[in-house]
Amino acid sequence: MFSCIFRRHRAVTSFLNFSSLSIGEKHGVVVAAPKANLMRVVVVLVVTKIELKCSLKSSLENIKIWDNVVLDFILNDTGRIKSLLERESEIPYPPVSNLDHRVLVFSVEENLKAHITSRFLVEAKSNEIPLTIVLNKTDLAMFNYVLQVIFNIQQFSYFFVPNKHNNLGEKSF
Repeated sequence: MFSCIFRRHRAVTSFLNFSSLSIGEKHGVVVAAPKANLMRVVVVLVVTKIELKCSLKSSLENIKIWDNVVLDFILNDTGRIKSLLERESEIPYPPVSNLDHRVLVFSVEENLKAHITSRFLVEAKSNEIPLTIVLNKTDLAMFNYVLQVIFNIQQFSYFFVPNKHNNLGEKSF
């Protein structure tokens, strides 16, 4: 998803006039982790989105992907992040903020590590972010093993909804 956003915005930035951005403060969204103290920030205008490389004010730390920020200086395709707006939600790993929903995909074919699985489930539960769990490759695993994985996930008060393609009928539960 990130690479699709980057490619689309790069094409837009090559022909836009950046002088329209230089008046006043602008709001943007951080879309990539820092590299050499530069963040990728998308500024949303009325019709278009422009991607900028932005430096951080020295007092700002711990900026996460999808943070909403205020820019105070924009020149050509660079800018400076002035402040960080309040976060609606955040998770520590990966460092992301302002999530509406989280999707965890687990391959049942491989042996699930209980400590890794439970870490993600407990983290999602504690952050009160809606969670969808996707069990992938259920057709390649032993039926009893898949049932055990589903039972373990249900211990965290999550529900499993069988689909017609995984050969796990509702009567199994």
